[in-house]
Amino acid sequence: MTSEISQESSRVPSWEEIRTLEERLKELRTKREKEYTALRLYGKCTAIAVMLGHGQPLKYGVYWKYRDDDLVIEYDDYGGNLSVMWNGHYVLKVHSGNLELFRPGPWVRKVCQLALKANQIIDERDRIKKFKELTAEMKKWEEVKE
Repeated sequence: MTSEISQESSRVPSWEEIRTLEERLKELRTKREKEYTALRLYGKCTAIAVMLGHGQPLKYGVYWKYRDDDLVIEYDDYGGNLSVMWNGHYVLKVHSGNLELFRPGPWVRKVCQLALKANQIIDERDRIKKFKELTAEMKKWEEVKE
């Protein structure tokens, strides 16, 4: 499709071609937005950045970054901005809660796998916290020993 557009850009398109292209873009955007929502990618990517990445405190919030060989996830927890790069190309961008870019591909599978690991860490942390809270509360109610 990219080469098709580049070849056509050397001539002046008709208004009908422009309307057709606008309609195709609208349909593709709607399809991508539905896919993005169904995959719950915002939550998965932010969990990966926070739990598996490194945080840099800022004046407001923390800037989180996860990086491996082919995937980079950047997340600003104050503004809620998120960007994902796969092999040096942006494949997901969310700015101020608005989906600006979503290009599905093999990176989605990797994000889903990493999200399982991140969520396991979250679950373990939550269980440890709850156990400590309950243990402390139990001590308040135990019988005093001599």
